[in-house]
Amino acid sequence: MLHRVRALVPTIAAFAVLAMPAQAGEQLSKAEFRDTLMDVMQANSTDHLCLRTLEDGGFRTGLSAQSCDYFNYVDLVYDAYQANPDQLQSILDEEAARLLSIMTAGVDQSDFDQRLVIQMRGADFVATATKPGEPPIAARAFTEDLQAVLMLDSAETLSTVSVETLKAQGLSEDEAFQIAIGNTRDRMGAVSSQSYDNMTVLSSENGLISGELSLPETCSASSEDAYYFIYDYNGVLKADSDNLVGVSKLLSIARGMSKDDASVTSSVVRCQSGEWDQFWPRRRESAALSSGVMPG
Repeated sequence: MLHRVRALVPTIAAFAVLAMPAQAGEQLSKAEFRDTLMDVMQANSTDHLCLRTLEDGGFRTGLSAQSCDYFNYVDLVYDAYQANPDQLQSILDEEAARLLSIMTAGVDQSDFDQRLVIQMRGADFVATATKPGEPPIAARAFTEDLQAVLMLDSAETLSTVSVETLKAQGLSEDEAFQIAIGNTRDRMGAVSSQSYDNMTVLSSENGLISGELSLPETCSASSEDAYYFIYDYNGVLKADSDNLVGVSKLLSIARGMSKDDASVTSSVVRCQSGEWDQFWPRRRESAALSSGVMPG
């Protein structure tokens, strides 16, 4: 089972950081900060940790080479460092201690059916989420390059859920996804919607905004057509279909961030007439897939 340590990222501030080029030589880059954090974690642990960098800017870790089960992302703590670069060591020590504490405690599976949520992830996430010989995680194709992934929500982590775990909890995949729709809506928290250059930047109080796309009301016969790009774990860009300037800018941002491996997903999806499809990139003529992720 994989666990993503929660990182809530302020929408406008985080997007500005992603969109602006870094000024070399002044501070650690995000990659340098991540690598230094990994070094501090190992230095502060008596275990020989599993520590592996990820192409999306995060890193994978665990208490041993056999349990490299945590996906960690440094967006929020890196923002704190950028705001207070003189506090680098204390920020690293505090974050390392927090992550080590989470790994040591493990995952709480109490109230399982009340904490199941849906999060959108790229297909590459699903491909790397299961180690050889392990049961597959519970995930379903949403569009060509986007997967709806079942996760167990808690204050500090989001944990992937295996098909085997669902069976142990007495749930079929269909039942679990149906339950997770309501939970995602209920656990989302307040949704922030801020205008940004002919687009809208969405985030949620509890860091679950990517799950907004799984809710039936987001794309229905009565909803407005729109384009979406999940650029961060708690950041979604939206452009209404009738705003051609906004759509063009959203596509430009998606192309740029995807090229630099700076975004959580690498595709733009579209809600049109109550159906989801992948607008960019189009890799097959039959790219359009209806939202058949959810049962019923």
